Amino acid sequence: MIYDCAVIGAGISGLASSIILSKNGLKTALIEKSFKTGPLVRGFTRRGHYFDTGFHHAGGIGEGSSGRLMLDYLGISGSLNLLPCNPDCFDIIRFIDSSFEFHFPTGYEKIRERLSGIFPKDQNAIDQYLYEIKRQCSMIPFLNLDADPNAMNILENVHGKSLNGFLSGLTDNKYLKTILSIHCMLNGVPSFEQGLSNYAYIAGPYYESVNYIKGGGSALISSFEKRAEKNGVDIFLGREADKLLFSPSGDLAGVSLKDGETIDCRNIISTIHPLHLLRLVPESRFRPIYVNRIKSLKETPSAFILYGISEVDLKKIFGHNLYLVPMEESCLCDYSKPLEARQINILISESARGEADPVSGFIMIIPASIKEVEPWEDTTRGTRPPEYLSFKEEIKERMLSIIVSCYPELKGKIEAVACSTPLTLRDYSSSPFGSMYGAKHMIEQYNPFPTTKVPGLYLAGQSIVAPGLLGTMISAFLACGNILGHNFIRGELKRWDQEE
Repeated sequence: MIYDCAVIGAGISGLASSIILSKNGLKTALIEKSFKTGPLVRGFTRRGHYFDTGFHHAGGIGEGSSGRLMLDYLGISGSLNLLPCNPDCFDIIRFIDSSFEFHFPTGYEKIRERLSGIFPKDQNAIDQYLYEIKRQCSMIPFLNLDADPNAMNILENVHGKSLNGFLSGLTDNKYLKTILSIHCMLNGVPSFEQGLSNYAYIAGPYYESVNYIKGGGSALISSFEKRAEKNGVDIFLGREADKLLFSPSGDLAGVSLKDGETIDCRNIISTIHPLHLLRLVPESRFRPIYVNRIKSLKETPSAFILYGISEVDLKKIFGHNLYLVPMEESCLCDYSKPLEARQINILISESARGEADPVSGFIMIIPASIKEVEPWEDTTRGTRPPEYLSFKEEIKERMLSIIVSCYPELKGKIEAVACSTPLTLRDYSSSPFGSMYGAKHMIEQYNPFPTTKVPGLYLAGQSIVAPGLLGTMISAFLACGNILGHNFIRGELKRWDQEE
């Protein structure tokens, strides 16, 4: 079968890439080894509640934002019911050691006012921080359509000052520093490893707007899939890529599937984990230094995740999104600490029975390492031994106890309906380490770029640019820009913006 382009991996970045290419007249094949698109993002329903898995909410997709423009261009917005979060509090940060809470409002000026009211002696630090986040966002391609994708300051990302270093130069207030770095949990890189520009990818859009999607990740993936099909993308489900093919002259010629079928094309976008890509490409095609770089990439955390329900309206206690944090920020990636001493994220889930449902659903996420389930790493779903099931049961009970220790009024009123471990994430995400956000975007680490030394082979996905809906969409636009032309893509978005 002959195509102009093939995209490997049908997560958000893969679906977005296939839509962009097909929208501009290129016959495109989308290859996914799972039997469904977006397997990690679709979520599941249990006991009458829908629980999101790989998607919960998104920053920077509100009305008039660059993220919304990308969704409009992709033809997705019209089929999504975007629900703005409470503008007075999109996140609650509660310090476990002191029970002090900070309620994060939406909008730079509102954030400035609230922080200044609580930390008046740090007014200058707050102003400098917010100014720098805005400045960094202005240099990010597709957050700013006038920013040059070819002029991204890679050296600043890798060798620049860490977020913690930057904040320490502004203030010694531990509460303020933790609040300003709390969204490190959204890309799994602690502040002492996180470059300031990388953090701006995450925090800046959230400061502008935060939206939930009715139906969660399931509705999001469904909208992407329907648009891809409408554009004429051929989606190969349950079909795993086996190897990239090259012509006798050395040009990229296509990709063969494990079932023996061949897809002929001259351009390929890979959205799978970089380590998996190495298995598809003959070793001679990449320089040894590049291969070693990919093999040595440090990974973001995996997680223990508890899915539960409560007869209490948890939104009144947790808001939509709650962070429980010890004062010691390094706990994000310190797996030597017990679960109770790590940073914790609790999100409210959506009822499948409608808004009048008196039962609340919640999702509790605690960062973890796949080494914590190492005794069972060679097992697969449905074949785990009793010892693993006992271990998971113990984790589940400890996670419930953590909630009750912070909120005693919930004792006897919350119940776990499911629990997942790093092995669950590994199996569903096809990440070799079960990491939540792929390879870390951290100082002193060069992540793969959207372009490669193999002509016609491009990369997208959360390990390439940034995690989250916005980060993966940007990675798709950058990858497609190498095929269609960056100026063309930016011009199309600008024209679309003016027409809208």
